[in-house]
Amino acid sequence: MGLIIQKFGGTTVGTLDGRKAVFNRVSKAKKYGHDVVVVVSAMGRRGDPYATDTLIDLVKSHCDKVSGQNLDLIMSCGEIISAVLMASYLESMGIKAMALTGFQAGILRTAEFGDADVLKVDTKLLHKVIRRGIVPIVAGFQGQTDKGDITTLGRGGSDTTAIVLGNYLGAGTVEIYTDVPGVAVIDPRIVPETIFLDSISFDKMLLLTQNGSKVVHHKAVKAAMEFDLPFKVKSAFKEGETLICSESKDNEPPAIAVQEDMIIVTLIKTAGSLGPHEVLAKQLGCGELVLHFNKKEMAILVSKENIYKAANLANDLKADLRLTEKVTKISLIYRDDEPMKKNNERVLSSLNIPVATQKQLPGHYLVIVPSERSGDIVKFVYKNLFTDIKCKAV
Repeated sequence: MGLIIQKFGGTTVGTLDGRKAVFNRVSKAKKYGHDVVVVVSAMGRRGDPYATDTLIDLVKSHCDKVSGQNLDLIMSCGEIISAVLMASYLESMGIKAMALTGFQAGILRTAEFGDADVLKVDTKLLHKVIRRGIVPIVAGFQGQTDKGDITTLGRGGSDTTAIVLGNYLGAGTVEIYTDVPGVAVIDPRIVPETIFLDSISFDKMLLLTQNGSKVVHHKAVKAAMEFDLPFKVKSAFKEGETLICSESKDNEPPAIAVQEDMIIVTLIKTAGSLGPHEVLAKQLGCGELVLHFNKKEMAILVSKENIYKAANLANDLKADLRLTEKVTKISLIYRDDEPMKKNNERVLSSLNIPVATQKQLPGHYLVIVPSERSGDIVKFVYKNLFTDIKCKAV
């Protein structure tokens, strides 16, 4: 039988019930004759003992400035702790397992600390461990450069680790386990009765993840597209799954992505001109979200954590800075045909809730709204777009 890559998040690994669920998934795959490689994320959130943010806060509480090299080194610790804990638990349950750091697993990465890319994977040790009947438990999110420095992939990097290992190991299946049984047309925390999809195309999944959906990291989807490697999103606790693949079905419904904690940044130049908006947007890392531009003024949507980039850019340009805070980006993602466009226009035009701005982009439509009304708007759009949808699959 083929090789399966199974990736589990820190929320699952961090509880006894979660570790039991991992054991059940691994043992079931082995029962059917599969070899298994497990990838794990760090446990917990800020404030929890082993969470990545807690480790970062620990270092920064003693130092005003921490090098990227040192930050990556301490950020890699959370996943290593998870790998050791998970391997030890599986061993106690009778499954041979071995914890491996990303660099022990042969993952070679570029030298951009905090945002590295994978160059290649040397699979010799992984194949050796697998041939011995041992389940490798790989610490996600990390690898090493050709000089031996530890680098990380950025937030959500463990998803990408699973996809990359799936490609280099020739896995028959890659499974990414989350707290929901697949990909929904909207976050089930917002609309509990949402539709879960049987399958969804790479293109549509990439738009969802780039615009706020957190079920899988967008870098993982990009990697899967490049490798043409289908993968599944599943729950460790519930049945159900969504296949992410290159082909989608003709009857795909629209989907909605929501990204909160956004800020509209307006740069105002009183003397001279701002310069090409493409260059300015690239400096902010969000070129597709330029909302308005002329020689004297540019409005651009940025995430809360990137506001410092806008402040630095305003200072460099000697421009005034105006902020519109507490806005939410709602992205309506749909197939590109006239009936769907007309239906979208009908629903959006019927909104009687103040809308700060709207923007049409290839394959999706953005609506930027005040955060305090975003929940009502999202539910309204969902109700009106999905009333007549009878299909379950994309």
